[in-house]
Amino acid sequence: MNKSRLILASILVLLIVGGVYTQDATKKAKKVKVDSTQQNQEAPQPTPKEAPKAAKTTQKAPEATKATTANTAAQDPLKYFVFTESCFNKFINGQIDIECVKFTISKVLSYGIIGGSVLYKAPQIIKVLSSQSVEGLSLSSFYFQLIMVLFTIGYNLHIKAPISTYAENISVSVQTAILIVLHWKLNPKTSKACVAASIVAFSAIGTVMYLDILPDRVYDFIGIINIILFLFAVVPQIKMNHQNRGTGQLAFVTVFLAWAGNLARVFTTLQEVKDPILLALFLTGVVLNGTVLLQFFIYGKKGKVEDKKKR
Repeated sequence: MNKSRLILASILVLLIVGGVYTQDATKKAKKVKVDSTQQNQEAPQPTPKEAPKAAKTTQKAPEATKATTANTAAQDPLKYFVFTESCFNKFINGQIDIECVKFTISKVLSYGIIGGSVLYKAPQIIKVLSSQSVEGLSLSSFYFQLIMVLFTIGYNLHIKAPISTYAENISVSVQTAILIVLHWKLNPKTSKACVAASIVAFSAIGTVMYLDILPDRVYDFIGIINIILFLFAVVPQIKMNHQNRGTGQLAFVTVFLAWAGNLARVFTTLQEVKDPILLALFLTGVVLNGTVLLQFFIYGKKGKVEDKKKR
């Protein structure tokens, strides 16, 4: 418990320090931009001899537009939630555009992930309620998962990513909070001070992320922290499963949905957002959740906890 509170506090301190540091950096960047615009205004216009060279560069524009087909498709208004208007018209006329096909698949996957997220942790919650036990479940993992989800929502709000690429995090945050409350209730070692400190910390993080009040560069910092948090969220569970030689009260369906969701998000991120930080986050999730998934097949549900009960 002390380790969890220490890490929560250190994350808040890092955010504050990062915010102060990047405020100065953004002020300097603005000054540089002002100076550069003034220099561009004072720059001489091309001479008649240089005009043909400029004309040659404009001829390369069609090649550049081909490279940005996916981006322009994403900017078009949606029709029937999964098509852009231009892509829909192409499909109606019998034209097959690869970028349009990938965009439509990405949207279908995104809505599927959002729909599945409503029941993402439901099997885990039901299992805990039916057994009235949280043995084999790491509370610190739930803490880090909730922080990571809040950071993900805030990061996507800041970069103005399509809501279909991250909306599942809203329902996941609620379900993770329910599991944390159940752990507090069913674990006799839980202290009231720890509960109060955790509520304050989560409320503060959620408010800051939702209001989008931090400087721009802090969000890159948050994205990197999120990847580290993913390690803290899943590695303790992997370690506990290894020590117990079993997965305890961990629900297979929940872990499988987490792995499949991250795998699908790798594709949707490449197609719609193209953000390297988000891509690294989802790739990390594929590897870590895949490891937990393998533990179900290696150890099974039985472990040291159940062996002690039988004795």
